[in-house]
This record gives sequence, C-alpha cells and structure tokens, in this order.
Amino acid sequence: MNKLILYVCAWICLHSCGFSKSQEESMLEYALSQAGDNRKELEYVIKYYEGDSLKREAARFLIRNMVYHFGYEKRERVSDITTLSSDYLIRNIELAFQAWPKPWNKSVSFENFCRYILPYRGLYEQPSGLREELMRTYLPLLDSSHIDNTYDAAVRLQKILRTRVTYQTEIPIHYPTAEEIHRTGVGRCDGVVLYGIQLMRAAGIPTVAEHTIWTRRNGEHYWCAFLNEDGRFLPFAPEYEGPDSLIYNLTKPFLTPAKVYRYGFAPLHPVTTESTDEYRTFLKNPLLTAVTEQYLPPVTDIHTTCDLPVRSKRAPIYLCTYNHGNWRPFAMSERIGNRCTFPKIVGDDVFIIAEYDKEAYGSLRFITSPFHVSNTGIITKIKPDPDPARTDSIFIASDNPYQQQVPYTLAYWEQEQQCFKNGYFPTDTIPGGILIRKIPKGSLLKAMISRPEKAAEDRIFLVENGTVKRY
Repeated sequence: MNKLILYVCAWICLHSCGFSKSQEESMLEYALSQAGDNRKELEYVIKYYEGDSLKREAARFLIRNMVYHFGYEKRERVSDITTLSSDYLIRNIELAFQAWPKPWNKSVSFENFCRYILPYRGLYEQPSGLREELMRTYLPLLDSSHIDNTYDAAVRLQKILRTRVTYQTEIPIHYPTAEEIHRTGVGRCDGVVLYGIQLMRAAGIPTVAEHTIWTRRNGEHYWCAFLNEDGRFLPFAPEYEGPDSLIYNLTKPFLTPAKVYRYGFAPLHPVTTESTDEYRTFLKNPLLTAVTEQYLPPVTDIHTTCDLPVRSKRAPIYLCTYNHGNWRPFAMSERIGNRCTFPKIVGDDVFIIAEYDKEAYGSLRFITSPFHVSNTGIITKIKPDPDPARTDSIFIASDNPYQQQVPYTLAYWEQEQQCFKNGYFPTDTIPGGILIRKIPKGSLLKAMISRPEKAAEDRIFLVENGTVKRY
C-alpha cells in the first residue's frame, strides 16, 4: 500500500515539475544524437520500460543528462553517453527503485529521486557497479534499526562510514574508483566523497557532492550532503561527528570559504552559452550550483570597478583567490563596461578580478588591483602608498622556526607587472624576535608563514598596526 501511494505521488510530480516537455524531448534527442554506436543501447533501455511509465521516465532522465558526464581511463576522457551499456543502466534503475520505498524515504519526491538517488556517479570517477553490494551490506542495518526518517538514516550510515574509510594525504596516481576505496578503506577527500555518495544512494538517501576552493589556505575540499525531509541539504564527511560539526568547522578563521558549490547529476535550469569565452574552468560546469548562503551567512555582494583598461564592452570575469602560489579563480560573473559584480561572497578576504586574454596564450589578465572586501561588502583597493617615506614594520617572534623564514621569502605585489616580486627589506634581530622595516605602507605581501600547529604555507597578508593579518 505504501509503495502504491509513493508511485501515485511520483506520477503527479512527474507531470508538474522540472523542465518543459519540449525541452526534455530536445535534450533526449540531443543526447541520443551524441551516443554514436551506443545509441541502440540507450534506445533499448527506453523501450525496455514501455510498460512502466515511471521507470521509463527515470531512464529518460538518466539518458538525457548523460551528455554532461565522463570519466578517465589512462588520462583519456571517456564519455558516459558513448560507453554505458543497457544492462548497466537497467540494473542501476532497478536497484534505485528498490531502495526508494524504504520508510526513511517517504518524503522523497520523484524529481528528487531522479536527481539525487537514481544517478550512478557523483563526480568524475568511473561509473560504479557497487550499488548492489552496498545495498546487501547496509540496508539490513537500517531495516533492523526501524528508522523512519532521512536524518537518522543518514547519520547512522555516516557513523559507519567513519569506521570504514580514512583519509590519505598523498595524491593518487589516478582518480580512485568507489570499488577501490571500498576494498582499501582509504582515499582523499574527493574519493571518500564519491564512495559516501554511492553508499548513501544505495540506501535510497538523496545525496550530492559539495566543493570549495579554500581562500584562506592552500588547496580545496569536497564533502557530501544529503537532502533532509525539511528540504535542506545537510553536510557530512567521515572525519566529523555530524552535520553541525562540519558546518562549525567551516566557520574557523583559517577555513571559512568564500564560495561553496554543489554538484548535481542534471542541471537545475536550461543550459545557455551566452557571453562566454574560451577559458577552461570548472566554474562553467552546468551541473554546478552556488550554495554558499546555505552554510555561511552572512554573504555579501562585491561591486567594484576595473583599475586597468578593458578591451570590450562586456566579458566573463573571474574572482580569484591566492592559492598554491597563484591567483586561482573560484567564482565567475560578467563585466559590463568597467563594472564588476559578484553575488553572495563571504567577506573579510582578499581577492583580485581577472578576465580571459586570448592574446596572452589563453591565460587570465588581471583587471583590478588586489582588494579587501569586508563582511558587509566594503571594498578597499590594496595599493602601496605613493609616499616612499610612509612605511610599515612587522615583528616576527623568534621562537617560531617557520616565522623566522619570513624575511627570506617576503614579496610584494607589483601591479604593473601583475606578479609578486621579492623584496629586500632591512631586518633587525631584537630580543624575542626579528623586526622587518621599511615595508611600503599599504602593500599586499606574501611569505611562508604559519598558523597554530600547522606547517608554513605560502600566503598573502597585510600589515595592520605592526601585526600580520593573514589571508
């Protein structure tokens, strides 16, 4: 009876939400046209479900969105639409429908089932065949616990995940598969996330991957998020106790990201290609949705103007953060005239804006000075004081071996050359530390500096009242 009610509700949802029918038909036909010799496999899946309208629509959903997905084999990009067999897709659909009617999924609509339970992949890993094994292993644990809501089911599986998977710090020589992580129990954050997605979806829990480029330290990070019954996505990862613990961690001063993204299997809106350029970046992924304000209120909008000449009336622009020795794009918008706007950014950070420069071998060209944006959106351009007599000094404690290296790695931003240049500043050894003098006032600096209990990183900073303000 419960399954019948679920299917009736799904049928109503099927005809009342999502893309228009004409858009879906166009997307499906385009996907089939891109399948090459694999088209007959995909058409067989649709025909296989002629007698089951709900599974047929699920199959059509998968196929029309497979064009966005690919993996890698020996560094070669392999498209799902040209390689996945009918047997694989049918098996995946059947298993997903077995997990959907579970009591903890009673609030999951057909649209959310298709978007967050049905998909066979989470990021760029090889398509996994692990769903059936995970269902055999973990569904009985949830069934025996008599869980009847999504939150309790997700937290139970997250606790199991904590005991089964640990992080590795070394970068693997190839992108891991879910099967490899299932077998070895180790993986980097992105690998652990793809395994977590497979685990949750096998239990019928709607799950996605989320991602941020760190703006106050080097690197990036991935984690999972599940769709709770109240309509909110809640984050989880093996190293945290639960959603609240991960959210709290994101508010730490050296971790707070400026932008958070969610990866879906299908775009939420029709894909357009207006006002684009040839620059290659993950920010152009149509499956990406910015969700920063769901984690890190308050957010602010950035409004500023170009400091350097531009070559067109409008163009895509990129908000960049200093990460691993370079200015790395983490948000994309559009410049109109000399006005630059980026919505919903976490402030109290230092950024620079760039645009694509085809004449410079396809790299980015900075069109603003570096600037600080406050939590309320106040922009302060970072430019050295033109008066050479106005300088700053900073004191470095001598009991910190990493900080003692600052005088040897100190550099300043040179706007005309658009790069950091090594600076050679007078340095005095005084009781308790080192004093660096005659730093041009208002400069953006970078050096190998540390934070509590962590090794030194190449980070940018400002001097405020004689102290280092690290970003």
